[in-house]
Formats: sequence, C-alpha cells, structure tokens
Amino acid sequence: MTDLELLRRLQDRGELRKEATAFFSRHLVKTAGPSDAVKNVAGRTLQFIKNHPHEIAGALVGSAAAAALQYAASKPGPSGKSREQRTIAALEQAHDQASAELAAEGKKPSFGHELRGATTQGLKPIVNLLAKHPGKAAIALAPTGAGVGMMLAKTLFK
Repeated sequence: MTDLELLRRLQDRGELRKEATAFFSRHLVKTAGPSDAVKNVAGRTLQFIKNHPHEIAGALVGSAAAAALQYAASKPGPSGKSREQRTIAALEQAHDQASAELAAEGKKPSFGHELRGATTQGLKPIVNLLAKHPGKAAIALAPTGAGVGMMLAKTLFK
C-alpha cells in the first residue's frame, strides 16, 4: 500500500484521522533533515573559520573600532554639537575667510578652492544626520571597519 492509498483510505474513515496524522508525522520526521546544500555551506563555513582565525578576529576588532569611533565622533557633546559638526563649521569658516581674502586681492578662486568649499557644504547635511542618530551611524560604518580590519590582519599575519 502506498502512502497515497493509505491517505485516501484514512480520509474516508473520519475516525482514523489521528492515526493518519501520526503516520505522516513519523514519515516526515524520518525523511526530513538538513539538505546537502546546507551541510555543504556549514562545512565550508567551519573550514573557513578554522583556516582564517586572524582575519575573523581582525574583522571583529575593526568593526568594533570603527563603530566606536564613529559613535564618539557623531555623539553630540556638551555644546550640543558633535565633533564632526564642529569640524565642518571650522572648515566652512576657513573657506569663507580664504574666499574673502581672494576677493580682497582681486584673485579668482582656484578649482581646488571651490571644490573644497562645495565638498564642505555637501557634507554638512550628512554630518547633521549622523549627529541625530549616532548609534545608527556607528552601525552603518561597522562593515567598512570589518573590511579594513580583515585586510590588515591578513597582511600582518601572513
């Protein structure tokens, strides 16, 4: 008797529904299990962990360091502004002073001068956003720190 025939017979008999459920539960438990693909991925992951402990440690340290530094730079201080915001304000002030000096001398601003000014103005809204959400900023930068830490560890521990 095949599984399908048994199922049909048991469905015809309403009183044997529990037995049918138990039979198929046992049958599915016997046949269910991790597939070969899952076993393969798990095996390769464990093999990578065994073969590359320095790179993994470097990635963890780099990730933690980048997140901590970004959090510290984005977190508003006692003045209400973060270090990044104070740095951008100082860069804007320096750019404005240099522009005023160039204008007083009658010189045309160079491409580099204008590019630095545009970059500073472009970074200001980003820095303000990072200051509003220092924790999320730290999480966003953590993968970059992990990559750098892994590359450094790979280079140092060859």
